[in-house]
Parts: sequence; C-alpha cells; structure tokens
Amino acid sequence: MASRSVIKVLRNLLGLLTSRYSNWQGYWVYGFVVSDLEFVEWQLLVPFVGLPDTSMATIRSIAATRFSEQVFKAGLDPVFIREATLTIERLTEQADVHFWPKTEISSGKWLALEPVVTPGYRMRFKVSALTDLGRRQQSEETVAVAPHDPIRERRSLRLTNEPY
Repeated sequence: MASRSVIKVLRNLLGLLTSRYSNWQGYWVYGFVVSDLEFVEWQLLVPFVGLPDTSMATIRSIAATRFSEQVFKAGLDPVFIREATLTIERLTEQADVHFWPKTEISSGKWLALEPVVTPGYRMRFKVSALTDLGRRQQSEETVAVAPHDPIRERRSLRLTNEPY
C-alpha cells in the first residue's frame, strides 16, 4: 500500500512542478532557465532555506514545498521516505514549442489566435524516492520549454513568487 502511495506522490509532484502554476514574476519559471540549465539535482527532504529571489531558487522552493504537501496529502508518514531526489535536465535536441497566445479585444473578452510555434528545448524532470524498506520508486516527465519572451507571453495575474 505504501509503495503505491509513494509512486502517486511522485507522479503528482511532477504534474504540479510542470504546471503553469509554477511561476516566477508572473511567468512560467522554466522559460527563465531553459537556455542555461543543463543538469541540476536536489534532495527534496532538505528544506529550502532562503528567499526565492531567482528563478532557480524559486524552482527549488516549489519542489521542496510541493513534495512535502504531496506526502502529507497521501497520508504517508515522512519516516517511510529515506531519500527523495529531483533531477531536471535540458535534453540536447531542440523542440518546437506550440502555444496559443491570447489577445484582449475592446469588450474585455479574450480572443484566441492561431497557434504560434517557437524554438525551445525538451526538459526531463525525474523524481525518485527511496523507502524505509530499501525500495526505489521513480517517475519522470518530459516537457517542451521555450525561452522566456515577455513579448509573446502574457503575464499571470498571480504575480507572487509564492509556490501555491
């Protein structure tokens, strides 16, 4: 039962980390790091200390906070997890990133435009956990990420750096 809960925690964490709600300065945080990031690995059981004043610090803060939340929501005792690691890497091949910009028309309604294709990269997010019984569980997700472009992107109304 606990192993199913652990894999569920890992899958939910990846979904949350790659969602549009992972923002910094009102924009999707990964657009700020995709051009420079090659590989990063963090221990999720070590709490983030400091302010999320950079895009990388924000990602680390979001990851640690959301991991703890998912463990709690799954009803797992944290002592069941000995180690939890998140790795993020930019893959070498470039990718076309499709997005649908929106523009406001005079009546205050939003009008969807044709999809825009921009060059970007694939990023692999991998999370693994080692249980108290020595069993390793892992999950991974790959997403296409374009470098941040404030001209093409609309800033979120949620301008806080809060990872919620």
